[in-house]
Amino acid sequence: MDITNIFYFADAIKLIGRKYGDPIIQNNLRFWPFKVISSTNGKPMILVKYKNEENNFSAEEISSMVLQKMQEIAEKFLESPIKNAVITVPAYFNDSQRKATKDAGVIAGLNVMEIIDEPFAVALAYGLHKRGNCVKNKNICICKLGSGTFDVSLISAKDNKFEINATSGTNIGGEDFNDRMVSHFMNELKRRYKIDITGDSTALKRLKTKCERAKRTLSYHSEVTINVDAISHGIDFSSIITRAKFEELNMTLFEKIMNTVESCLTYAKMDKSSVDDVILVGGSSRIPKVQNILHEFFKKANNHCNIIDPDVVAHGAAIQAAILNGSLKVVSKMEVHHCRTPLFHTESVQGEMWTNKKLHVTIEDNKSNVIIDFHEGLGMTVTVPGSFNISVPSTPQSGLPINVCCATDSDGLLNVSAEVQTISKDIIISNENVRFELRNPR
Repeated sequence: MDITNIFYFADAIKLIGRKYGDPIIQNNLRFWPFKVISSTNGKPMILVKYKNEENNFSAEEISSMVLQKMQEIAEKFLESPIKNAVITVPAYFNDSQRKATKDAGVIAGLNVMEIIDEPFAVALAYGLHKRGNCVKNKNICICKLGSGTFDVSLISAKDNKFEINATSGTNIGGEDFNDRMVSHFMNELKRRYKIDITGDSTALKRLKTKCERAKRTLSYHSEVTINVDAISHGIDFSSIITRAKFEELNMTLFEKIMNTVESCLTYAKMDKSSVDDVILVGGSSRIPKVQNILHEFFKKANNHCNIIDPDVVAHGAAIQAAILNGSLKVVSKMEVHHCRTPLFHTESVQGEMWTNKKLHVTIEDNKSNVIIDFHEGLGMTVTVPGSFNISVPSTPQSGLPINVCCATDSDGLLNVSAEVQTISKDIIISNENVRFELRNPR
């Protein structure tokens, strides 16, 4: 497949690790200039027409094509083969999405050394660049707004040690701003010419491309003209959109961005006045309205926003790869620690909710087993990946202690252990059905 067709499906990354019926997929279907169908097991598949043949590709396969192209570019630049890779993912990615991303690397023929969060990568790059400024206590808020995600992380820095205190994220990004403009112009086409281009992949692709360019232009101009020749039924479409109109169309998205920032501060139990520096990362962070609302939010605390090269995430991944490979000695004294899991994981026993590690006791006599439900996420986005049924010794009295511990590995994948006296079993998430499976008992 030609690389132009691969990047044609760039926003299909929202499909990875999700089921076809996921509301996020359903809400984006009408804006995507490609067709998505459901497989027999509910997995979304992208329908591709290439050389007069139709093929179905999963999001992992599309992602692997992009990774292969990146590998090709890097090998050409370095003039040497590349087999190892460190891949970054949005902080809010759940276990299924992280596993699917790692699968994409395997499909591409890469040895995925580690899956790291984008804020983790930014912390590495920031720490290497600001080593002399990180001697005293410093709280840093990193806001990363890319093409499909918005992540916020609060990091504490002291003596070249960086601790990620809290992360929060949402699936809002540059593509969503584009889609609001696409929807606006689709309505204008209906009003002016009685034309509906819903389902017309060619017209949608051309209009979306123009909206993407217009969004960038509006970052330094107050208005821009959209021109699409023969968009449909031979009609040449032309319209003007102002920055004020663009901001009006996306006001609810800007509000969600600020809600995410406030949520991250709440999770970290930190007031905005305690934040010393605010870093904006990602191409869409250049949108003036995004910069303005963040500046106003932190203004009273005398903070300022710095826009860093959006490629800083890739720089951080490269640093981590060099550290794992043992080829970068200059950062030997710099440490970055994950103090919180990317998403909150909780377990429920007898209807009560807990996080991280907790000692439970049975509350009924003669219990033979205990069901532990695991929940992932926060607020309205809580999901139940699965349940774990653990057998307990026959005991006439309640009060038998059960230790349940949640932990994530270096890739951010969840591992859970449950222990009843001398009985202990581990469980992991299965990528196929997003459920828990038993591993070998200890």
